[in-house]
Amino acid sequence: MDEIEIARRVREYLTIDRRREYRDVLEDIKSILESYDRTRRGEQAIYRITSRGDYQDGEELKKEREVIEKIKRRRQHDDSAYSVLSITDYIGIRIICVYPSDVVQVASYIVENLIVHDVEWNIPSGESTEFYHILRTALSSAGLAKPVKIKENNRGYRALHFVVSPRNKALKCELQIVTLLQETWAYKTHDTVYKNRTEEVEEEHRRQSRYLSDVLWAVDRQSELVKDQIERDRTRDELRRNVLIREHLLRLLSPEQEIEETQLSCYDPNGISFSRISSNRHLGMLLLKKLIQEKAPLIRSMTKVCTFSGLSDLLFQQVRSFEEVFDPFGQKDLDCCVDLMRIATLVAIMDETRERENRVLDYTEKFLQCAESQNSEELLAKAWLRKGWLLFCMAKLDEAIVATEKILKIAKDGDILHKAKANLAYFKAELLDRSLGRDRRELAEAAIRVRDECLRLLEEIPSTPQRRDTKGFVQIVFGTTLQDIEQGLQTCQAACEETAGQDKRLVQLFLQRHKRRALERWLDTAEVVEDF
Repeated sequence: MDEIEIARRVREYLTIDRRREYRDVLEDIKSILESYDRTRRGEQAIYRITSRGDYQDGEELKKEREVIEKIKRRRQHDDSAYSVLSITDYIGIRIICVYPSDVVQVASYIVENLIVHDVEWNIPSGESTEFYHILRTALSSAGLAKPVKIKENNRGYRALHFVVSPRNKALKCELQIVTLLQETWAYKTHDTVYKNRTEEVEEEHRRQSRYLSDVLWAVDRQSELVKDQIERDRTRDELRRNVLIREHLLRLLSPEQEIEETQLSCYDPNGISFSRISSNRHLGMLLLKKLIQEKAPLIRSMTKVCTFSGLSDLLFQQVRSFEEVFDPFGQKDLDCCVDLMRIATLVAIMDETRERENRVLDYTEKFLQCAESQNSEELLAKAWLRKGWLLFCMAKLDEAIVATEKILKIAKDGDILHKAKANLAYFKAELLDRSLGRDRRELAEAAIRVRDECLRLLEEIPSTPQRRDTKGFVQIVFGTTLQDIEQGLQTCQAACEETAGQDKRLVQLFLQRHKRRALERWLDTAEVVEDF
């Protein structure tokens, strides 16, 4: 078949309608991938999602000339029957991940959400198959029945290729998944080594290209090890933090009064039907709190954040149902709004979907609007205080600080202002603790300013055990010597001993977290001093 005949068949195939169908398929697949990118896990794994339209002035389909050349090349070299129907990359998407493990994670998501026609792991010839076996095991666990093929090359190219379709369409799309470093290598060598048709690339240049690829792959794998070490430390601290927050929210959500026997007929531990009591919002919240307390042992026993669980699903549905039936924000029932925000936050920190965090953020905005409509500076300051605290609960420290600083401009004096200053000191100390290195013997000027601001905020307000605990935490975070860290821990321990009543359990949990952080800081500081 000559080139003219190939060109004729390509044009017959790529009609206006078929091009439209391909674009629809591309948009469907992009939508599925972007929905994953909006989750916490997906956002961490995916650096960028691109398609041909990003560098072809919006045209998503493979250029006609490239299609013709591909058919000619394949027919001449390895497949005499290759035709317009054989091509699977008329449309394509490239997913750029940060780490090799992210490639596996994204690939598993693709297997679970799209129809997979083919999978191919492209590697340089002679490459170890260690990563391939990790990949194949993960995809098999995700439900892939097809084999993962290995395709070797002599250039140094590494990428995972999928041929997929949406579940409701037949046309195919090629997905390429690479790490950021692999994408860098491909960008540098694509035209000079891979698609150089005008002249033969010298073997020495191919070897250099392969060497560069191997170096970057080694960096990829080594950076994965560093990330894993950091993630283990971060996960441990997040778990401790979650235990604290869950315990505090559960304590705040204890029912303030007993439910009458006759009203318990409306209670169902598998899900309350609020529509049956739509005229009694107060009872609805009491029943919801009862459900929370009944599930409290299970909530406390959760040792990790999960994507979904039956319990978090149930509570999330109950939150949505309560809002739909009673509309506490529209009715400006501020006490009820506060409790609903707390429950929504409890659900949000039990899983990792952005949707559930966004529900809390939506509620805090509605609560602010309710407070603003009351024309009361005190209510508005309380609203910002609650928003700052709930953002802190979800580990959104930057946003928590911004919200809490609003109170300093609104509240003139009193307990709200004092709480805001104490919270602000803790939030800022925790935020900086995440960014400071192990060696803190000589703090940077910016860190010193934050430390001094935290201590000033605490000096400006009446001393309580909880605020002394915060001061101890600040000393632990910013301590430049072993003595500083020890003094901070002693301050936290003294604050716990002085606490009584309902706050005792919460302060004890904070003390446990601060003890662990003090020990980590003590070991880091001792090691740095020894190395020096």
